[in-house]
Amino acid sequence: MIDYSGRFRSLVRHRHGLTRITLIEYPGPDDWMAVKRRALITAGKRPRNSPDSEWIERMLDCRHSPIRRAMYSFEIEDIPSNTATHFARHVHAQPYVSTLRTDRTSPEYIKQAVDDLTKAMDGDLAARCTPVSMILDCNAEALMIMANKRLCMTAAEITRTIMQGMREVVVRATPEMKRHLVPHCIYCGGICHEYNSCGMHRHY
Repeated sequence: MIDYSGRFRSLVRHRHGLTRITLIEYPGPDDWMAVKRRALITAGKRPRNSPDSEWIERMLDCRHSPIRRAMYSFEIEDIPSNTATHFARHVHAQPYVSTLRTDRTSPEYIKQAVDDLTKAMDGDLAARCTPVSMILDCNAEALMIMANKRLCMTAAEITRTIMQGMREVVVRATPEMKRHLVPHCIYCGGICHEYNSCGMHRHY
């Protein structure tokens, strides 16, 4: 399902500027039916009806493998380059990040990507906060794990802000995801598993 209405867009402000987040693809009824079909086949059954909101919520809650069939795609524009790498580290998500190499991009693109409008930037010398654009594909399980890590108070502030924007658009598309896109300590019932805790919850 692809949305062009702007309903699933978020604009987040941070100390390096503004980042635009658009949820360009998300699971619809056919996708959740595909999830249900995969869940039931493991028990030798076939679906008799379409999954309702309660069923989707229960499947998300148990985080069993069929939810990996539910895919989300984000277009993230003007994200600081070093922040983009935080999302690219998630192994079950597939990032596509625009390059800073001057031999691959036009001078016009470089001028839009940096404040210096008089000369092209050498990609090897680009500031870590240079804005880039990316498309990030991930399944429902990977998205929940990503949120658990990137909404944590020990995550970088800009990363956390952008993850909050991603959460905002996902919840509009899939309300059942709301209570699953939370910091890991909340997901674990108020127990922190971080090496260095922020102190919000009791350390494991």
